[in-house]
Amino acid sequence: MPNPPAPGCPCRHRPWRRRSDRRKRTTKRGKNCSPDHSPRRGRHRRPCENATVPPRVNPRTIAVAALVDGVAVIAFAATGRASHGEAVLAGLAITAWPFLVALAVGWLAALAWRRPLAPIRTGIPIWVITVALGMLLRAASGQGTALAFVIVATLTLGLLLIGWRALATLVTLVTRRARTRHPE
Repeated sequence: MPNPPAPGCPCRHRPWRRRSDRRKRTTKRGKNCSPDHSPRRGRHRRPCENATVPPRVNPRTIAVAALVDGVAVIAFAATGRASHGEAVLAGLAITAWPFLVALAVGWLAALAWRRPLAPIRTGIPIWVITVALGMLLRAASGQGTALAFVIVATLTLGLLLIGWRALATLVTLVTRRARTRHPE
């Protein structure tokens, strides 16, 4: 049985259909599938030319994004402890663990490794899940969840988790424009 088309292929061609159904298909835009994407024997050599498959992300970018998110959550917890005059290092793990666990769940739920620098597609889901699940875990472990703390945590984590992604996206766009205007 041949392999299915690449993810994101808009033609939704099914190579395992009966032979009578193997006519040339058109996409919603009216463009035909590429000949290499036809249901011939063997593997598809390339995805349909109309496919919108996102480029692969460098593993280093994924690791750095996860590290920056973790540092942001730890910085949030450390700042909160310091602002209340509590020992920062002694209770940092107790304060940070609910949000770090929620951050990991947020990464999984948002499929953050696909687009780790996207502020809207990745940053917002991670932020919402980190705050909501972090507060639930914090309440389940007997720590306080006062309304003022929830508001401050929501705003601070939003600024940190979405803000650095927006800044990275802006820097990337400016760098790309500078390269296209002044190629070396």
